[in-house]
This record gives sequence, C-alpha cells and structure tokens, in this order.
Amino acid sequence: MEDDEAEARACIADLRQMAVGFEAALSAGIEIKGRWWRQMLGASLMRAASQCRSIASLAEIQSYLDADILVRALVELAITVGWMGDDEAKAEGLRDSGLKQMGKWKEAMEQHDPLPAPALARFNKCMEASGGKSAPPVEQRAQGIPLLKEAYAFSYRRASSSAHTDLRVLTATMTNNERDHAAIIMHDACMAAVIIAKVAAAAFGDDGLQSAADALEKSIKSRS
Repeated sequence: MEDDEAEARACIADLRQMAVGFEAALSAGIEIKGRWWRQMLGASLMRAASQCRSIASLAEIQSYLDADILVRALVELAITVGWMGDDEAKAEGLRDSGLKQMGKWKEAMEQHDPLPAPALARFNKCMEASGGKSAPPVEQRAQGIPLLKEAYAFSYRRASSSAHTDLRVLTATMTNNERDHAAIIMHDACMAAVIIAKVAAAAFGDDGLQSAADALEKSIKSRS
C-alpha cells in the first residue's frame, strides 16, 4: 500500500511537469493554424495540459476514482492523437464526426426551442467545414498500432468502469479503498501523456516536447 501511494505521489509531480511541457510547446510558437491536423493536435495539447493538472489535483485529495474518469478521457485523447498524427484525411474525419454530433444536438435542442439567431449563425458557419467524412470509433482507432492497442485494452477499458460507475467502482467507494487503485490509475495517466507528447513532438518537430516525453517515460520506467 505504501509503495502504491508513493508511486501515485510521484505520478502527480510527473503529470504537473508534463502539463508544463505541453504548455511550453504551445508558447514556443508551434504552428497550430492552417491544416486541420495542426488545429486538432494543438487543441489536444491544450486539453492534455488541463487534464493532467486536473487529474493531479484530484489525486492530491485522494479522489482517485474521480480522477480516473479524467484518465479515461486522457487515454481516449492519446489513442485519437496517436491514430491521427499529422494525417490530414484522418483529421478531417474527426472534424466531420464532431460536426455530425453537433447536428444531432441541434436537432434535439430545436424540439424544445429554436436556436437564437446568433447561435444559429455560428452553428451554420461551423457546419460549412463538413466534408461528409467520418472517423472510426475509439476501439478501431487503437488497432494496428501496438502501443495504442495496449492503451485501449489495459487503460481505456479499466478506466471506463469509473466513468460508468460499475460494480467495481461502487464497491471501492463503499469500502473506502480508493487508494488501492491509486498506482494503476496514475500510471495510466502518465502513459497517456507520454503518447500524446511523443506524437505531437514528432508531428510538430518540437525537441522540447520530445525531451519532456522522454523524461516522463524515464520516470515511469524507474518505478516499474
């Protein structure tokens, strides 16, 4: 138990440091405008920085199962980023899948009240970008790349139980043993951060982000 908690504390520090690395890459002026993969990868770095800090903050108060919900989101982001990389066609598929979901939301909203004119104008402007493409579901994105396949099988599946509040999570809550899950939850978060950082570093050609990824990976291995 003590070793698990020590590992969790080390991961908290690592995640906060990785958040700094993500933000440093963005501040250094990497080009995140123009092609869709650049826009999506840049936004992914922003999300990763925020999620790493949020996971660390929840872990600091030992709310590990709540942190795990965000770990699932971070792992999904890692799988998506790893699948997309700098592939413009895949980025366009992600864009169009997102726009399709926005369309469904609009239809549901308008069953109650029509969107105000300014909101409708913004919505229509967004929809102009759609090219009718689509992206595969998360599980399919993870196939073909061993690291992503493992991330889905070991991390995403496990963390999904926290998001869906299944029996394992309810039992852990009732018995007050969230700390029993601390090490693996935080390990999965760190591994997801490494994947995001490495993919982004390669796509953008950012040595600083690559160094941050290498440092986090070395830290993870030192605890294995």
